[in-house]
Amino acid sequence: MVKSHSCHPIRLKGPWEVIPLRSVVRQSGIQHHVPLRQRLPADWGPLLGDDYRGTVRYTRRCGLPTNLEADEQVWLVCDGVDTTASVQWNGVALGELTTPLTPGEWNVTARLQPRNELVIEVACPSDDDPAASLRGAARGTPGGLIGEVRLEIRANS
Repeated sequence: MVKSHSCHPIRLKGPWEVIPLRSVVRQSGIQHHVPLRQRLPADWGPLLGDDYRGTVRYTRRCGLPTNLEADEQVWLVCDGVDTTASVQWNGVALGELTTPLTPGEWNVTARLQPRNELVIEVACPSDDDPAASLRGAARGTPGGLIGEVRLEIRANS
């Protein structure tokens, strides 16, 4: 019997812990310093306001996927951010997402632990910053993890 080459997704919808880091002051003057919770994918508008610009840390914890076969690997996939992001798995930097809506994927099989922590820091520049041309202003949305984040269990080819 030939084993099919398939992909089993584990969607990391949430709840995610959301903490604003280096922020540009909002017009309302409200600043947030306590962890907030959000299900993803979503922009940060409902939590921080549509005019919020700055850096936000998203943290999600998850257990070790069960029943992994010897020929399977676990990949972390992020379908897109607005505007840029750095990605860490269990304290190890995996890489950067530097273009909005461009997916990133990393093999995390060797880094799996019984309890895992995924941290994604998303930065969205203020509207007067030259880097703002990268962001989704044309969509009329604030920044954030706007694409799906998931683990994919993939059989080796």
